[in-house]
Amino acid sequence: MDARFSAAQAIEIKKQNSVPQYAFLQYTDIASVVKAIQKMDGEKLGKNTLKLGFGKTVISSCVWVEGVTDSFTEHYLASVFQK
Repeated sequence: MDARFSAAQAIEIKKQNSVPQYAFLQYTDIASVVKAIQKMDGEKLGKNTLKLGFGKTVISSCVWVEGVTDSFTEHYLASVFQK
């Protein structure tokens, strides 16, 4: 299976009390979401370990990313997930 996945189409960083908590990355297809989860879940990003999963209880084109901090921007996440 090809380990590559398409670039995220949209990224939304969610905050609680102005502190980033998690992000949603939306892809164009489910296969890219599954590949992103397989490749990036458990990876270290700075001092944080990424925890990825589907954004809803149903399969969707979004991936949920836990462990987002103030230093994470949409541009930064896009660059990390495009690798």
